[in-house]
Amino acid sequence: MNIFKEYLLSVVLRLTLVLILTGGVVFYTSRQIAVWDQKAESLTRLQADYKIIEPNLPVLESALPKADDLFVYFNKLDKLAEKNGLAAQLAIGQQITPAEGGEPAGMVFRATIDGTLPNFLNYLKEAEKLPHFVKFSEIALVGLQGLYNPSRINYSGKIYTAP
Repeated sequence: MNIFKEYLLSVVLRLTLVLILTGGVVFYTSRQIAVWDQKAESLTRLQADYKIIEPNLPVLESALPKADDLFVYFNKLDKLAEKNGLAAQLAIGQQITPAEGGEPAGMVFRATIDGTLPNFLNYLKEAEKLPHFVKFSEIALVGLQGLYNPSRINYSGKIYTAP
């Protein structure tokens, strides 16, 4: 009888071990399936979002120009100054500043504009409409008092570039 109890205890322990292992495998597999389902759902949403923005990709890509194409932006600023009756001098940074602290990579620049304040304000309004991500960081007005007197406006900024 003692052998029968030992055999029965051995079978029960083995069966318990198999059930525990099977439960663990089922639990792990169900968690993995849930993760895969979430990833598949995210991928589906991402594909749907991509289809929505796909027609606008050229505009989005031009908003962050490549470092080699920055001269196009600075040429546009020169033309805007000329169009608004201003004389512009641009000083461009020597290198691209790397992305840091949540701010994308970009090129720092400074500009000196000679003209009147109303013309400069028109220039800035048009510069803001250019299809590039630019952060204007400092603007200083130097010159005679009055809106229509010749003045010198110094400003600086950073045009963000594609990684």
